[in-house]
Amino acid sequence: RSSLLHGVRLRIPDVRQIPDDCFPVEHKVRNRLHWWLADQQAAKLEPGSKALLLDHTGFITETSTSCFYLVHDGKISTPDRGVLRSLSSEIVEELASVLQIPFCRRQISVEELSTADEAFLSSTPVGLLPVSHIDGRPFQLSQSDSVFKRLIEKWETLTGVSPAQQILNAESR
Repeated sequence: RSSLLHGVRLRIPDVRQIPDDCFPVEHKVRNRLHWWLADQQAAKLEPGSKALLLDHTGFITETSTSCFYLVHDGKISTPDRGVLRSLSSEIVEELASVLQIPFCRRQISVEELSTADEAFLSSTPVGLLPVSHIDGRPFQLSQSDSVFKRLIEKWETLTGVSPAQQILNAESR
């Protein structure tokens, strides 16, 4: 089942992101136990889903393998604390600038999920992936004018890599 076509299902588990004062995310260390535990809990809540972690103050951070983005009224927001500022995140920000889509890094509350128009993920192995559900709330995936669709069309031009091919390669591993 292709994540590009069907989207990724996310669940918010009880397991939280490790606070920066304990283990700064930008150090990108190999201790991934909290992400593994969070993904296990998410899969128990809903088979096939991944965890979307919160920080200790209740704001959204990231998944175990991806940066998280929320779209509301055509504006992209991504968490600014407790997350790795990855290359894929930098590319999304650059693409948004090229496409003249407003982009900001800020705290994102769980309550904002209920009014979001779209959600998506970015990571090095797959590029961009749409989010189909968060805690059971569905998001539209096939809108021709969606921010996600505009970004993914520009991704290949900028990187020279097809997101669809990246996803197929990652899913076949």
